[in-house]
Amino acid sequence: MTQATMSEPAARPVKTAWISPRLYAKFWRLHFYAGFIAAPIIIWLCVTGILYILTPQIEPLIYSNLFTVSPQQTQTTLDQQLAAAQAAYPYMMATQFHPSKGAGKTAYVVVTPHSEAHMTGMRHSGPTGNIDVFINPYTAQVVGSIPEMDRYSRAVMDLHGNLYLGDFGRLLTELGTVWALALLLSGLYAWMPQHWNKVWGVWLPRIQKWKGRMWWRDFHSVGGMYFSLLVLVFLATALMITLASGTIFALTRVVLRQTTPAAPVTLHSQETGAQPVSLQSLVPIAEANDLSQSYMITLPVNPQGFFKLSADNGMGKPELRHDLSIDQYSGKVVFSTSWADYPILTKLTVWGLSFHFGDLFGVFNQVLGILACLVLIFFTVSGIVMWWKRRPANAWGLPRVVPGGLSPMPRGLIAIIVVLCVLQPTLGISLLLAMGIDSLVLRILARRVVQAKPLQGLTGD
Repeated sequence: MTQATMSEPAARPVKTAWISPRLYAKFWRLHFYAGFIAAPIIIWLCVTGILYILTPQIEPLIYSNLFTVSPQQTQTTLDQQLAAAQAAYPYMMATQFHPSKGAGKTAYVVVTPHSEAHMTGMRHSGPTGNIDVFINPYTAQVVGSIPEMDRYSRAVMDLHGNLYLGDFGRLLTELGTVWALALLLSGLYAWMPQHWNKVWGVWLPRIQKWKGRMWWRDFHSVGGMYFSLLVLVFLATALMITLASGTIFALTRVVLRQTTPAAPVTLHSQETGAQPVSLQSLVPIAEANDLSQSYMITLPVNPQGFFKLSADNGMGKPELRHDLSIDQYSGKVVFSTSWADYPILTKLTVWGLSFHFGDLFGVFNQVLGILACLVLIFFTVSGIVMWWKRRPANAWGLPRVVPGGLSPMPRGLIAIIVVLCVLQPTLGISLLLAMGIDSLVLRILARRVVQAKPLQGLTGD
């Protein structure tokens, strides 16, 4: 097939440098190639994102035999339930206990390999040998178990976050996220009209043309403008936990002393020779601190460790977060932190991640998350469809090259791009790499054209 240029970024007779024809053409070229390169990752992230957002509805269906039991009049003690899990897995260490959350609901215990239980600073989203052991709270019998790596929520999270490829997969998902962000911003630039009072094709799709490329173009452009803020929030909150950007954000919080308050490292349980207090004795403490509805207990893994009571509400209702560190021998609360103690950046992080995972507003938040994913899928697919419909016969129909480097860009716009690339190093490095490859390919094509001209003259063309 022969190479052909496209007439899409036609000259736009405007005086402002921010919407000059050459600058428009450059951004449209970036938008086009970024869409093609990032399309598979964006679609993957959106599909797996929808599957994860629906976890509260899917897991109870998959694991109904593990999550529910026939309710009875009285329950056994938390210690009896814990002992049942430990007896089933004597070669592992119990590290968490999740009491039953209501009538007919099982409790579950997290058991961990001893080597892993004593590790500190484990990598984000790293593999684990944890097993969730589900206990009938009325009979203290084990009803079943799930390796944590095989549980639906964890499996889909790994598919979404790292493609089961570890840190390399996290880098790929970050590339998809930052280039989806670049697509959004460059798409908004391409949407900017010459005449803001124009309605059809700018603020409303041209409904009089419900078929063909115009239909795809208007819903891609106008729809993208209306959904841009929703998509932007989901992309920005995703970058809070990606490999490079997430690390920078976490280090920023540390430097600015905006991390979650934690018990001093010098604080530990005072060994008195007595046995640790019972789990059941922690129940009144939970009730006194408004944790009785839903909480979990982190178990000490050494003689100096604490029992830790935490609100077990997932990412939802962050204002109810409350953590208590309890001396394992005396049963006294030695450290307490709640939502009011969180610094502002930590609160923003919790709010952002809660929103991203669809937990902050319950079902309404889930709907917003699914809508953002479906919108991104539509924009990605519609962009490919538009290219297919407008490309010339027997040609690739790629955007034409606009010479001049960065010369048509206003300094303010260059500054914005530089700041974005510094804040998102994955975007900056990949953009420089893409520009280098693009320049190399153009030089090779130009050289081939020069070499082909003498041959054309010999053949009489």
